[in-house]
Amino acid sequence: IGGHGDRVQLQQVVLNLILNSVEAMSSVEERSRELLISTKRVQSNHNLIEADQVS
Repeated sequence: IGGHGDRVQLQQVVLNLILNSVEAMSSVEERSRELLISTKRVQSNHNLIEADQVS
């Protein structure tokens, strides 16, 4: 997901990613569940958020 916004908006995006992923993975019982989220600044005023579900 690429974009820009203020700190509170970015925190909300990350929180929503976590909550949605936990809900999506909640039915997985036969293998481990893992959510990888990384953030980085790609330009002085842009942030990059990457999420990957491993289940």
